Amino acid sequence: MKGFTFIELLLVLGLITALITIFVYFINPVEILKKHRDIQRINDLKALEIAISSYLSANPNADPDGIFEGTGKAEINQSIYVSIPYDKEVITNATITDGMGNVWNIIQNSSSSNMRDIDGNGWVPINFTEMKYPVISYLPVDPINSYSLGYFYTYVFERKTKAFELNAKLEYKLFNKGETQDIVSRDGGSDNEIYEAGSNKCVIIGNRLYGNITTTTCKEISSYGESRIDYGRCTNPQELNYGIWFASPTKENIANIVHDKNTSTYYAISPDPPPTSVLHDLQSIFYINKVRIYGSSPFAVGIHIYKDGNPILATTTFLLGWHEFQINTTTYKWEITPGEGTSTIAEMEAYGCPIYWSRYFDESSIALDIKRSKEKDGYYYIVVGTKNNDFWLAKLTPDGNIKFATSFGGSYIDVINSIEVDDEDNDGYIDYYVLGGYTNSYGINSPTSTNGYLIKMTTSSNILASQAYGSTFNDDIKEVKKSLDGYYFSIGNTLVITPSTTTNLWFLKIATSNLSLLSEVKLGESNETIGNSLVLFDTSTAILSGRQFTNSYFVNFDLINNTATSTQIYATPTSSEEIVRIIKDKLVSNAILALVKIWDASNQIYYFQIRRIYIYDGSSQLITTYSNYPLNEIPTNFLQNDDGSIIVVGYSRYDNLYPNLTIYKFDPYGRFVYRKEYDRGIAYSIEKAFDLGYVVVGYSYKINSAWVIHLDENGDCPNCFAEKRSIFEIFANIFKFISQLLKFPPLY
Repeated sequence: MKGFTFIELLLVLGLITALITIFVYFINPVEILKKHRDIQRINDLKALEIAISSYLSANPNADPDGIFEGTGKAEINQSIYVSIPYDKEVITNATITDGMGNVWNIIQNSSSSNMRDIDGNGWVPINFTEMKYPVISYLPVDPINSYSLGYFYTYVFERKTKAFELNAKLEYKLFNKGETQDIVSRDGGSDNEIYEAGSNKCVIIGNRLYGNITTTTCKEISSYGESRIDYGRCTNPQELNYGIWFASPTKENIANIVHDKNTSTYYAISPDPPPTSVLHDLQSIFYINKVRIYGSSPFAVGIHIYKDGNPILATTTFLLGWHEFQINTTTYKWEITPGEGTSTIAEMEAYGCPIYWSRYFDESSIALDIKRSKEKDGYYYIVVGTKNNDFWLAKLTPDGNIKFATSFGGSYIDVINSIEVDDEDNDGYIDYYVLGGYTNSYGINSPTSTNGYLIKMTTSSNILASQAYGSTFNDDIKEVKKSLDGYYFSIGNTLVITPSTTTNLWFLKIATSNLSLLSEVKLGESNETIGNSLVLFDTSTAILSGRQFTNSYFVNFDLINNTATSTQIYATPTSSEEIVRIIKDKLVSNAILALVKIWDASNQIYYFQIRRIYIYDGSSQLITTYSNYPLNEIPTNFLQNDDGSIIVVGYSRYDNLYPNLTIYKFDPYGRFVYRKEYDRGIAYSIEKAFDLGYVVVGYSYKINSAWVIHLDENGDCPNCFAEKRSIFEIFANIFKFISQLLKFPPLY
């Protein structure tokens, strides 16, 4: 039998070497392993974040440092906890100094045998076993977990605010700062070279336990010691029969299999390529108390809860019949993934409640507008306004927690009146926020007068462009919108000097790329005219509205020829009126709804109307009038539900007493449904919630701060501290009303 020649062996070896070289160069298995370890790190910290958050919210006596004392931020033994066991590798440095000059003690709390324990003896000192149903069964540790190599987890906390931060260093090259898949500098925290998770990613700024760290402006402000959030309790969880049940990756709808109340029908999931799993997409955010699963599996399946767009492992289990798992967190989607072999899932049930909450912010903040923002990493509410006379923006998760908050501006008064969210690439996810308002700090009129101002920023709050507008003084942008053909339009006010000095409605067309001014129109000439709200009806027509002298003002504007097509003036006898907001009418095409504020000069009170205005001829139809003598009922904003019912927000006040934040509902025919009041506040804007109900933003006189409330469909915040007026105040107001009628001097 003839063997291989030496030349043939060399050729084969050369070919094998070339193939290995090509594989290593193009596939790069080392980087793939690094990426997989990093994904594990991200999932570990997010799972730990859920566990700590659940512990802190469920336990009123929560102790974030267990057997230790005073190890929180700004406490006597301010410390950083490290996942490395003391019997594996001793960290010789007793302390580190962070990027702000603060000294932190280093604590290695565990040995190799107990570092994963959840009873307070693991590397995180929290005793999770104090919970009836702990969210995790063991503490995750870094897959390398070596101080000398630089890969480990850390935990720090601030006791006053119950805030905490978790850190890890990532390996994969493309996850690093400035790379195409940069994660570490875009996670919303302060440190540019490490991954940050937790309820506040700025508890420690510049964690130099990981080496030299550069820091950026702290987006998740840690000074929210004065902010408060209370939740309506989920005291009566119901089965959540919302959304869709589907298989991944096929997207097959399997509700008739896994949610049909029939345990004899089942769906098989398998790790074999392509791996299959089953998901329940709630299509809104809910608080999930527990999930129930019926299935059969000789392998431990994984139950994942989606947070920030990613599935986080909640638990693993073997299945044989019904199994129930406590979740106690918010989510919009949950998933069952296979173990090492095929498993069958017959039923998937989730139990919980819609999320209702009320949040106050730092003092001297005011919330003026809100928009929903569906982004690639989750669902958010974007709240804008002013804080300490600076521009202010807060990004909230659907359960009311702060993703980040930032304030910025110059030395004078800067205010954001309006926000528009921009899906620039039309993929269904928001890419940018566009903010409109006014500034005394920037522009040609600064600082003696205001300039209109626009800001374009990324969803992580990085400012891409900003621009001041105006050439005289008293320039102000009230509302900003994006058109279907890709332009920004804004409405507001400007002062004109010729032929006489007066205020005009100001309408701007702006380039989306750099916010450069493309055109501007001033309407009103010598007649005092203010602009409040606009609707972009299509690419050729805009509806502009506001007030001229003491009458409501309505303009049909031709966007192609940049001129007003028609103008309408609406007047109420013996009264002055003003359109404060307009929206598209969902029931009637070619019509808008107008919210009109009216001053009744005879009775000396404010009331409001809702009118339907047809855009082509300006004719109007009264939908409803709401007055409540002797109270002033002052509207600020409104929305229309899909069924045609209308929700109005604003404030009511008696004489010169504190106003009360007020919500009104009318059915599609304008018939009154309800009116709800909340103590000492003003509502400025309203948005549909991701789940059920509404989110209202405004100002609280109680705290002297911005106020955001998530209300149910009845205008209530069940069990929230956003309480209605006390019975004593109600009786006092009744007595004042009677006193007024009897001409007795009212008591204050």
